[in-house]
Amino acid sequence: EHIGGLMVPTNEDVEAVKKRYSDFIKSSSTHIKDKHLLAYRTPYAKAAWTFFHEGNMDECIRFYSLAIKIDQDNGWLYDRFAYSLFTFRKYPEALIAAQKATSLMSNDPTSWFTRGLIESRSGDALAALQSYQTAADHGQPENLCQLQSASAWMLGPKPDLDRASKCLERAKKTAPRDKFYIKFMSELKRVEYKLQQAIEKKELE
Repeated sequence: EHIGGLMVPTNEDVEAVKKRYSDFIKSSSTHIKDKHLLAYRTPYAKAAWTFFHEGNMDECIRFYSLAIKIDQDNGWLYDRFAYSLFTFRKYPEALIAAQKATSLMSNDPTSWFTRGLIESRSGDALAALQSYQTAADHGQPENLCQLQSASAWMLGPKPDLDRASKCLERAKKTAPRDKFYIKFMSELKRVEYKLQQAIEKKELE
């Protein structure tokens, strides 16, 4: 409010700032449960992780951006930022972050896999397929790469359903019977259903 020609914060303004600061302290000191712990070397990055898991897109992006300013060469940070943007369906921004991650960590399978996810959803199937292959070459589980490659063949401007089907068969054959098997097969069934729908639609044309 204006007092004597000066802008003076109201009690509500002060409380809002206090709350935001309190939220930052709480989120930046949280225990990170992520396989890429090296991405979260700063309080800003830890806060971004917390806001992502709370579904707070604006604060998540804001704190990732702050984290990158002081940890510019952290490829894992860029990868997690890219994945967060991908989850929030901000594909152009996600691709920029993913490209930065792969440029900093050209041998990291996860960053190439993340990049493939984004390229596929952006409609660039060929780029996605290349990224998935690079991810597999560097150690990303083949079943995961084959499953996502199937989706890429279906999402491209010229869908290739035969190749998508072959990728799904390869994904089944290479899937390890580990603790993630049931979850993986559930996702595979979902993609299979989409493929069958696409095949039936093509037959009616």
